[in-house]
Amino acid sequence: MGPHKNGKFFTAQALTSIGTVNSDTVQGDAEGAEVEIQVNTAFTTAAAGTLQLALMECATVGGSYTEVLKSKVYAVSELTKSAKEPLLRMAVPRDRLAFLRLDAIIATGAMTAGKIDAYLINRQL
Repeated sequence: MGPHKNGKFFTAQALTSIGTVNSDTVQGDAEGAEVEIQVNTAFTTAAAGTLQLALMECATVGGSYTEVLKSKVYAVSELTKSAKEPLLRMAVPRDRLAFLRLDAIIATGAMTAGKIDAYLINRQL
């Protein structure tokens, strides 16, 4: 049996404008889970855009989120679609709060194309 997807953060989420895009909130037990991010559509830019991803947590719906983990800054040349390998897997640290969100941060320059998928995956099931 393969990994179980507990929840989706992003599905074919376009990320083109400079700024931060907040994902859907995923609720549930993140014990032994990881966040998996896949490039759905290759990124392109005319302005040297970059992408960084941040896992956020919150104790309540609608409360304030705090950063748990942050990825490296990806150059557009690294943001290509691959059917075999995800762009990034981040293990969720133990004892996380009840609500998780993924923030996608576009900086330096806008993208002309690019989409990601991101899921909370439990590999222990």
